[in-house]
Amino acid sequence: MKTIQNAGLMAILGCLLLGLTGCPPENLNPFDPEIRDKILVSGAIEASDVSFYINERGETDIKKSFMNGNGVMNGNNLIFANGSMNITGRHTHNTYREELDNVQFESGYFQYVFDNGDMISGYYSGYGIFCPENVCCDLNFQITGGTGAFASAMGSLTAAVSKNGSVDSPGLLLDLTGSIFVPVENGKK
Repeated sequence: MKTIQNAGLMAILGCLLLGLTGCPPENLNPFDPEIRDKILVSGAIEASDVSFYINERGETDIKKSFMNGNGVMNGNNLIFANGSMNITGRHTHNTYREELDNVQFESGYFQYVFDNGDMISGYYSGYGIFCPENVCCDLNFQITGGTGAFASAMGSLTAAVSKNGSVDSPGLLLDLTGSIFVPVENGKK
């Protein structure tokens, strides 16, 4: 009889414990429009401060490359009240030679700081062609966070990188497109 009472007591305690901890939440889609505002963006960064160091595979002394510059990002929500904001872009990555002029971009980290001080950041990788007179690269960016209106941001961007045709600047041009997802309260729906 005592065994049955203990089993009953354990069952009651188990139900209470389950009630206190609650049921596990359903797998929420982090891009759900009910909790995230999707911002479609496009823009360009003119990277005038550029250094490419091409590493060979198997080297032990890996040197970082960088692309830094200024530009504009356009967006379709209230964060971009005037339709666009100025940005400063900072990029660092490892560049590896795959063939004579084919390169891979790995371990890339970026920060885009908007003129109001807010920021998005994350990681990128890509591939392209690099030679002394021409650059043509495709990069994929994963947004992993941000500050201000972009706190808890996520999303992705792509950049087509090409030689800047401007006479005044020997830098690179990054043409950006993609989506930034921010919590609804940040997007002020």
